[in-house]
Amino acid sequence: LLVDRDEETTARLANSLGVTASSYDEIAKECRLIFVGVKPNLVAQVLTQLRPALQAREDDVAVVSIAAGVKIEDMCAVVGDNIPVIRMMQNTPVALGEGMMVYACSPAANEDDVAELKIAMSCAGRLDALAEDKIDAATAVMGCGPAFAYQFVEALADGGVACGLTRAQAQLYAAQM
Repeated sequence: LLVDRDEETTARLANSLGVTASSYDEIAKECRLIFVGVKPNLVAQVLTQLRPALQAREDDVAVVSIAAGVKIEDMCAVVGDNIPVIRMMQNTPVALGEGMMVYACSPAANEDDVAELKIAMSCAGRLDALAEDKIDAATAVMGCGPAFAYQFVEALADGGVACGLTRAQAQLYAAQM
């Protein structure tokens, strides 16, 4: 299920991703894991919309935030300390199934919440538990690292072209090294 604050955007994204357009209320009532992937300044607004249905649930639910810099305690202040919150950060290679993700949990989160997260994210790469105060450092390493690697690969490809390979060959060989 997917929701955006704009109905047209929700419909367009749901269609392009092959998922169901939904509402905040339905997602809060139905989903086991609720991923909040918005700009950091919008997290509290989204969580405020989810809170009533989250608080009414009697089954397992967890909120997973992928918003940079938004701390677990700030999210718990909105949804309540009884709702499990997981703060997760990832890098761009998750789109290829080769990413790195780190996460930290609120005190309300349990092993089942983490197990569900691991299942949900297994196709995206590796997932590692980390103390929340280390997430920003990990994000800097794993998030910026690919950009440096891309520059290195580009430099290798340039060298290959200088030695007579076609650009396509040089990029393929450098990327696969």
